[in-house]
Amino acid sequence: MPAMDNIFDFLGTPSAQGLPEGPGEFTNGLIGSLMARKLWKFWSPEDITLYGDVYQPGRDYVVRKTGDSSYFYYFFQSEAAVKAAELVKAFSPSYVWCFEMDTASVLNFLTDKGPEAWKNGISADVRITTLDSKYRHEFQMLVLPAIVNALAIRAGFLSESNWSYPEAGFGEAELTEQFRWRMIGHPDADAADQDAMIKLVQACSTLTDAHDLALGLTTSDLPAIAGLVGKVRIPWRFSTAWQRRTALWQALGEPNPDVYLPSNVAVTKKGKELETVSAKLSTCLEVSTREWTKPIWAQLLLVKDPAGSYKNKAGKQRYSRLPLVLSIYADEPAARRAAEVENPTSAQPAGSYPQMPEKWGDARAEWMSALADEKKRLNGIAPTPPQLARLTNNLSCEAQDITAWWSLV
Repeated sequence: MPAMDNIFDFLGTPSAQGLPEGPGEFTNGLIGSLMARKLWKFWSPEDITLYGDVYQPGRDYVVRKTGDSSYFYYFFQSEAAVKAAELVKAFSPSYVWCFEMDTASVLNFLTDKGPEAWKNGISADVRITTLDSKYRHEFQMLVLPAIVNALAIRAGFLSESNWSYPEAGFGEAELTEQFRWRMIGHPDADAADQDAMIKLVQACSTLTDAHDLALGLTTSDLPAIAGLVGKVRIPWRFSTAWQRRTALWQALGEPNPDVYLPSNVAVTKKGKELETVSAKLSTCLEVSTREWTKPIWAQLLLVKDPAGSYKNKAGKQRYSRLPLVLSIYADEPAARRAAEVENPTSAQPAGSYPQMPEKWGDARAEWMSALADEKKRLNGIAPTPPQLARLTNNLSCEAQDITAWWSLV
């Protein structure tokens, strides 16, 4: 491995809280200066300053006002957060990992309206949970694998990305239940579904095919599984997101996908069982257990929570956004170079298309149709590196061609 700078120098001392120990808009993202910290969060329709000056903004908490005149409070200390939540009769605070990007630092706003649209700042947070939580997908299956993958590439532990998130989650269309169940599993799946899904996977060549059978989108003549078609709720351990975390952990030398703690950090016996045996994965996982001492240059993508939407006070459907760190850069010049590559269409007039793949010449309609067929086969999910290699071979094109056109078909 070539000599390199210390890419982990932004990590300081271990977080006071650590991680819980228990059982088991922009297609390419925003590139800019990113900071993350652990906070205690709760929501309230009440303005806490009306209750006196016991808690001071900046000293005890930071606050974000929502569009429907309510507030998200982010406290620095758990004890103060609990007492403040009791004061305004809010639900108990959640332990969250909050990501914030300086709007002025963003290098790839595609229009002049970009900074104005984010005038209140660019931020998103994720609940920090164990695998037993019904919210496990947020931190354990999406946010943590994304930043581990980005760090592993930056550190040279991986030569290319080993993790991806579907572009179907980037757009403004409503996320379907089928997409949700494929991606993170059905919330009501039980042990019977687990056993049935094992049979479907054993009978299929790909996880996508097994999902199709579970959802009743295809049929089977095999006696052993014919009766299961359309009757299986996909368990989270057979979801696309979990399988991708499993593959990433394995690529970094960790055979157990359930672990998420660095080596030698657990303080409980059960926590010790959640420590990785991989030195590479352990190094990357420290990003979630140590305090960040300074911002890093990174690519941040805010995606809709695949668990579904909620209604705000005005009755409008809204999605929570999850922060996915897709890339980490050495410095600002490296980030600027990446911004130029990540937005190849930014200089094109509205309504124009990316450059055609060389071997397809001017046959744009045929090219888009062929790519659309492949995208449909993958259920709109962005291809993993092995799938990308197959697509480039099947379509006689380069990987960048697929990336540039994927969201247009």
